[in-house]
Amino acid sequence: VIVEVLRGDHKEKLPVILEPKPDES
Repeated sequence: VIVEVLRGDHKEKLPVILEPKPDES
């Protein structure tokens, strides 16, 4: 499963393994 995350002004595709973790940055 691949999720698309908006970081700043660019898209980052992150592979989700088992459980998707909330992106806290």
